Amino acid sequence: MRETLGLDTSEPDGKVNRNRTDEDFRFLSQRFIADMLGEQPRVTSRRDSRYITAYARELGSLPGQSHQRVEPEPINEEPEPQKQRRRSRPRKLKQTQRIPLRPDIEDALKALGSMKLESLYHSVCRVSLQGNTPLLAVGVWSFFETLTARIGRDLQISFYNFLSQNKLEEYGLGTKKQTKPLRDALERILHFGNTTKHHDTAATFNGDQLANDMECLGDVILKLIEDGIAQKKMI
Repeated sequence: MRETLGLDTSEPDGKVNRNRTDEDFRFLSQRFIADMLGEQPRVTSRRDSRYITAYARELGSLPGQSHQRVEPEPINEEPEPQKQRRRSRPRKLKQTQRIPLRPDIEDALKALGSMKLESLYHSVCRVSLQGNTPLLAVGVWSFFETLTARIGRDLQISFYNFLSQNKLEEYGLGTKKQTKPLRDALERILHFGNTTKHHDTAATFNGDQLANDMECLGDVILKLIEDGIAQKKMI
């Protein structure tokens, strides 16, 4: 069987090599294993040496092998590590499809009891940004206008000025350094909405930025709604 399979045990350290081609060795060893594991195994430990010799001769005469002998080679060669292919270009990022909806904001709006705000929030989160960014820029602007008016903003003051640094700090949203990105997002939303509403040609088409600004302002929105709910309870 060693001769048929091409097993070479001449190494002094006991390492087993093969002296048949890789294709022949695979072909014969797979057939040998199949004959051991079949429903009626042809090869078992109960077979005597005469049967094993006859089986080995039969195995060695099967068609489909080259009978070629090679210099002894390891049976289980470690595969060479594949070189990591470098991308010639960075993968193109997918565009944001929709403004992310936060379930906690959705629940808080229900508690506030404003059908207009609920509808606005669902609309800006449901409508696709692709091809609808100018419309959504106005919708987001309207959402902040309505929400801040609900908690007492003077209509002569923009929601950006209403949500001052002091106001954000009162809401517990961090220090001046921590809340600066929030005010930057509020300012963009203010300008996005005003420009799109009032200018005859200029509009906002950057849906990714609009979605990111709304995601960043999620906690601000939640604090505004909580403020509105607290005022509602005091009435």
